[in-house]
Amino acid sequence: MATIPNFSCHPVKTVSGNPPLMLELPEGASVTAKMGELARVLNGYVVECGDDPDDILGFFAEDGHNKAADGDEKVMVWVANNDTIFEANISDGGSNKVLAQIHLFFNCSLYRDTVAANSRVHVDVGDVTNKLVVIVDMPLDIKRGLIGDTNARVWFMVLAARQQLTTAS
Repeated sequence: MATIPNFSCHPVKTVSGNPPLMLELPEGASVTAKMGELARVLNGYVVECGDDPDDILGFFAEDGHNKAADGDEKVMVWVANNDTIFEANISDGGSNKVLAQIHLFFNCSLYRDTVAANSRVHVDVGDVTNKLVVIVDMPLDIKRGLIGDTNARVWFMVLAARQQLTTAS
């Protein structure tokens, strides 16, 4: 079977058929996030999420600007909501993982590869203790990966309880 190359996390479609929700918001100081990395709002500014975040605004739709002060720049973010479906490679805590049918509708975490050359978010099927996302589809094709391929890409949604911008109580 094949090993699928890693790509940045990005939205692929919405449940409604509308474009994915994007917001342009004030960026925090010294944000060096790359497109596709986890974003949240902290004290009114978009910043990069740490590991196992309690809440996720979404994913950076562009690289951070690394400005000196809060609000010196605005940044675009793809919002994680109950409408937007994202795509990312699977992994097991950053290690290679083979895609299996059991991963469909699997609740798991996200892994942040923070090595500057990589700066990617993966669906971490090896971590089921910090559930952040649910895999909603496996778009099986030669480029994204097939059952049995290593590091295949899956489509996922951020769980409602972990969405920072939510109307749930």
